[in-house]
Amino acid sequence: MPSTRRAQHHRQTSQTLNYAALLAQGAALHYLDGRSGVKDLDVWTFYAGLPAARFPADKRETHADFGPSALGRQSYELSEARNAHELARWRRWSAYSGRRVDFLMRALPVQVDAPISAVVKALQEWLARGARSTATRKPSAWYLARKAVVLLYPEQQQGAVVWALGHARHLQPTVPTR
Repeated sequence: MPSTRRAQHHRQTSQTLNYAALLAQGAALHYLDGRSGVKDLDVWTFYAGLPAARFPADKRETHADFGPSALGRQSYELSEARNAHELARWRRWSAYSGRRVDFLMRALPVQVDAPISAVVKALQEWLARGARSTATRKPSAWYLARKAVVLLYPEQQQGAVVWALGHARHLQPTVPTR
């Protein structure tokens, strides 16, 4: 199958394999404790990995403006940018009217018809491996495992805590403290 047709097939197939969407890191921790503060909103979408196929967007990251909300907006001290690339991003994000939303995605080693419990187990294993990483350049899972992960989708599990402060959690909907 030519690469463009393969990519199109994977995009179409991936739309039906969306298993979990999560709020992660600082915003998820703030959801749990009500006092950590929110710098940005990290939303991760996990898909079932197709056998013998590399997930095409496993490193892709997209940003969007959340818009006006009670969360306010992030301010950037442009003079503190470490390089020209960071300065350019901060300038672009400074024009946002609300918090920045980072959309990220990964594939998980789960079956296409896996129940949410199997997806959560695979996600918790991914986070646990990341938490144990001793690599100089830390994987994404290492950063997520340091704070919290809360399910946004599937809807029937919305608000369930998957991970908090270095530990897997049993899947139970959570009422945030406010």
